[in-house]
Amino acid sequence: MEITQWGFGKDGYELYELKKDPGEFTNQANNPEYAAALKQLRGQLEEKRRQAGYQGKVTQEHADRRKAQKARRTKMKQTK
Repeated sequence: MEITQWGFGKDGYELYELKKDPGEFTNQANNPEYAAALKQLRGQLEEKRRQAGYQGKVTQEHADRRKAQKARRTKMKQTK
């Protein structure tokens, strides 16, 4: 499983079941079947951020930049 935070609120997270979806095309973050895994991984992500000294929050600019990067990666995968 992989979790990523691109933005804000519940729609700011992406969760992928990498064994079933290695191309990361189906975001499971809002799927009730993955709620427990999302909660656990969000906690792990927050702990890693605390350990790294991260004090801030994801800014909208950062979220927009990451979304653009993901869109480029998706487009590259589709053209292969």
